[in-house]
Amino acid sequence: MLELEINQIYALHHAKGYHRDLAEVLGAQLGGHTSA
Repeated sequence: MLELEINQIYALHHAKGYHRDLAEVLGAQLGGHTSA
C-alpha cells in the first residue's frame, strides 16, 4: 500500500537529487536503510 507511494516519491525525488533527505525519512519508515 504505502510501498507504492514510497517508490513513486523516492523515484521522483531521486531523479531530482533529493534522494538524500528523502532516503532519511523513508529509510526510517522502511527500517532505517538510509543512503548517506
